[in-house]
Amino acid sequence: MVTFMHNGNSDVSSGANFLYVSPEDDGSFTIDAPGHSSANKLHKFVPIDILDTNRTTQFEIPAALEMSAGTLIERKGILVTSYGNLSVYAFNENQAANSQDAYNAIPIEALGKFYYVPTVRNNPAFTVTAVQDNTTVNITLKTKCSVDWEQKTYTNGGIITVRLDIFEVFQLSLKGACDLGGTTVSSDHPVSVTSGSSCATLKSGQTCSHVVEQLLPNELWGRRFIVPSLDDINESKIRMISSKESRFTVVTEHHKDGTSHTRTHPIAGDQAIDMVVPPGTVTEIFNSEKLHVTKIGLGNSSYIISIPHVDGYGWNYTVTPLNNQYGNNYTNYLSILAYTDALDSLTINGVHPEYHHWRSVVDLGYSHGIFLMSNGTSYQIEASHPFMAQAFGHSSHGAYAFNAGSRFDHLPSGGYMIRPDQIPTTSKPHTAASPNPTFSPSTTSLSPTSTSSASSPSIISQTSTSASITGCKDDVPNCQEVDNTLNICKEPVAAYKYCRKFCKLCDSPGIIG
Repeated sequence: MVTFMHNGNSDVSSGANFLYVSPEDDGSFTIDAPGHSSANKLHKFVPIDILDTNRTTQFEIPAALEMSAGTLIERKGILVTSYGNLSVYAFNENQAANSQDAYNAIPIEALGKFYYVPTVRNNPAFTVTAVQDNTTVNITLKTKCSVDWEQKTYTNGGIITVRLDIFEVFQLSLKGACDLGGTTVSSDHPVSVTSGSSCATLKSGQTCSHVVEQLLPNELWGRRFIVPSLDDINESKIRMISSKESRFTVVTEHHKDGTSHTRTHPIAGDQAIDMVVPPGTVTEIFNSEKLHVTKIGLGNSSYIISIPHVDGYGWNYTVTPLNNQYGNNYTNYLSILAYTDALDSLTINGVHPEYHHWRSVVDLGYSHGIFLMSNGTSYQIEASHPFMAQAFGHSSHGAYAFNAGSRFDHLPSGGYMIRPDQIPTTSKPHTAASPNPTFSPSTTSLSPTSTSSASSPSIISQTSTSASITGCKDDVPNCQEVDNTLNICKEPVAAYKYCRKFCKLCDSPGIIG
């Protein structure tokens, strides 16, 4: 389920909204958006044959399906369904304001019933979209500002309750320094949540810019994160939210001059914590409780991007650089954070990158590389060990960033599965691919491009499970230091995941965290 948050600092949007769909299997898919009326109803049925698989197709979405300005409910959700796996991603640009961002769509199976909203500190906004009828949503505010809704005024700790049917979207948007970080969204059925700003100004002299990310539910958060640098010139900001008070949070900054320093950074539950990171810095975050981590770019134009935890890395991705057919062309880059010992197995379109492209972060055991992407070319990246891939780009007027994909070793409890024959549309997809299809767009590839195709196999599915690595080994190279600082061997779940050999858990049958 995809939603286009309002983009811009005026009540009227001049946005260009696009969905990019890349099928992994033959069959068919549909894009449905009933809209407010028949005038803005959208229904597209797209057959796929084996020659079309992994081909990225761009669909321009009517401007009427972008959310209006303000705090309101509108029927503007967009549902993409398929009998096979899809990569689905969204791009929104306000042409008048040169304001844009992109995100990869999370499959309905991975949606949950409880979220923490990070937003940003200036002009914050978020959306909640229902994927089934009669969904009750409770929003508990964390803000120093007030929210007016249905002739009532809500302040910090206030609970706004709304009822949504499928395709309906509740958008909460504030103006000014009204941070909503730490606000919670709970519901009786799974919902889709995006977070960001219609038009944020995040540093002095910066042009206001739309920023957006789709959130993972709390159940899919993690404890260890590595935040690569996407910019060697401008500083960035990292925002962390923990659902519980952390017993410890260790942050290690690995600077581009080879130096590093470690600090503890305690996090209270339900609180958004920001820290500014120097240009070119790779940051490791290790927390006793599960976290959500967002990176905020602070260049001439802002972007936000959710950082996957290390257990959410995949083995292969397909990425196509984003380019705007309306003339705002980007310089596009591919960022890869890979396990140093597995670099010999990593290929981009079948070619091993030369070693001078990599910056080794010795204490982490990972290496980071940034590669220029050519417009109109798709990039297939594969390795024998899970790695993180992100795409980003900038022009003289704006910037964007998104994850190439995510992997889930489990799905939220009580999740929702939707079949194409449950969609309220007059034309049902037809395929012989599966006798019992489910809605299953993978979250693995953001490849915004208007006509490019990928001839390589598509990347990981959203239902991929963790693969065991042969033998018993530690997943981090500095377990002695980690144990000295964190007593990780006394934390069974973290010890099993990251320092299994050092903590003498090789014979353990497994621990679920």
